Amino acid sequence: MARQWRPEPGNRVAYDGFVAMVGGPDGRYLPEHAHADLQITVRFGPRRTVQLVEPHEPHRGGWPDGERLAVMLLAPALLAEAVDDVAFRSACTIRSGAHPRDALLRELGRAVAIELTRPQGAPNRRLFFDAISHTLAGHVVRRYGAVPERALVRDALTARQLECVRELVDASLADDLGVAAMAASVGLALRRFTDRFRRATGVTPYRYVLERRIAAAKRFLPQAPIAEVALRVGFSSQSHFTSTFVRLVGVTPARWRDR
Repeated sequence: MARQWRPEPGNRVAYDGFVAMVGGPDGRYLPEHAHADLQITVRFGPRRTVQLVEPHEPHRGGWPDGERLAVMLLAPALLAEAVDDVAFRSACTIRSGAHPRDALLRELGRAVAIELTRPQGAPNRRLFFDAISHTLAGHVVRRYGAVPERALVRDALTARQLECVRELVDASLADDLGVAAMAASVGLALRRFTDRFRRATGVTPYRYVLERRIAAAKRFLPQAPIAEVALRVGFSSQSHFTSTFVRLVGVTPARWRDR
């Protein structure tokens, strides 16, 4: 008989109104419960389902042996922020339902599952999950929320705003910096900041922070051991630093330093 599901600390994260958990492959069950968060469940394997559970709706959970799944919870404040960014009113209704053809929800669920089952998390995991949560909130509101959309905002961050963000990022290379802090540095709401940031730079905040860390690492590499440089620019290990450096630069830190 399957045991009740209690996610292990390593298989669960919670950041700023977003909770993500993974389960499997051993079967588990969760008794009937309800919560104020919108729940998105992505199942992998033969069933490959995507299910939305609206806030406050009683529901049960679980899966059989051999199945894996990702569960993501979006708090009311996170959804309200997304609604405010795309709609003329401050609330919307998102109904429970199965959406197996929603490729974006499937891929975001898969990204969550991969990250939470890695032996070591991504550098600056908070930024990674910030990006996931705000993409989820915006997508769900736009696709499944009964709200009239605003006209698209075409503005980008100004040069001064970009400089403020750059200064914050460069001063926080070893810290668990989140998008909320970046947005606050220029006085913008999260989703409005993310949209304007991408319009100004062509990359996500997550990618930008990685690039700034690698740029700083290049300055440090001639004077310090690789393991020390990795920690100074916010990576949890030398191996993570090396794999990211290779992906962005094309060579290992050692080869780059010895050129």
